[in-house]
Amino acid sequence: MRRPPRADHRAPTHAFCLHVPFEQSLVRRAGEPIADEAGETQLRERYRAPDPLPGGIETVIRADATL
Repeated sequence: MRRPPRADHRAPTHAFCLHVPFEQSLVRRAGEPIADEAGETQLRERYRAPDPLPGGIETVIRADATL
């Protein structure tokens, strides 16, 4: 069985999952030069809700998080 990379890391290891809601993704995408290459329907098909790693090793950072 393959060991996860963090198993070989001697110092503390942290993992983060950035959760950007779909609506916010659309707003961000609209400002990009490639905005017209994929419409909302195509983007919705590709969008994935947060899917943190098992075992609670990832910290989910939500859109309303502050510094």
